[in-house]
Amino acid sequence: MQTNPLERIMDIREEADCLIIETTNEKLAQRIGRHVDKAHSGALEFKWSGGNHLVRVEWERSLNGGERHS
Repeated sequence: MQTNPLERIMDIREEADCLIIETTNEKLAQRIGRHVDKAHSGALEFKWSGGNHLVRVEWERSLNGGERHS
């Protein structure tokens, strides 16, 4: 908040086997994804919209011999 007061987490919710985190800024979403990947080692992917103003950050890892969780 001190670096950029407009960067915020707007919503955190669970859907099926996923945790959805919505942010006000694509850079914040990227940072969250990178920190989760660094802490828990998985597969991190960034999917940009056509104008590069929106990003979907997907992270998942294998648990219990191949079962995938997001």
